[in-house]
Amino acid sequence: MASGPEKLFTQYLQRIKGWDIQRIEVITSQGVPDCNIAIAGRPGSIWVELKSLKSMKLRKEQYAWGLRRTHNYDDDVFVFNGFDKIIQIWKFPFSVEPAGKGHVKPTSSPIYEMSYDYFKEDFDRKKL
Repeated sequence: MASGPEKLFTQYLQRIKGWDIQRIEVITSQGVPDCNIAIAGRPGSIWVELKSLKSMKLRKEQYAWGLRRTHNYDDDVFVFNGFDKIIQIWKFPFSVEPAGKGHVKPTSSPIYEMSYDYFKEDFDRKKL
């Protein structure tokens, strides 16, 4: 279960109208994202790995899972990083580089970067 800043970020997302968020807690498989989100007005659902880091990074298993699901199954997989009231969003696939033992970090800018308030009130989340 998420704790600290990630828990607060999750609680923020759960208050967004028109979203049905299902938290995923998998202990049998590494890399599965934190949640699956259905967005009113958007067909299908999205897989989202949640982070709350000053400098976003992923475990290699998380990155591999996102690549596999986007390449082999046409799923929509994202990373949301909520830190210091700013949300950054990357959509798989994206390029990465090593970031310490067992981790990678994006080499590209996020596709979206905005304040929590803008994301909640004005951002068209159906674009995800």
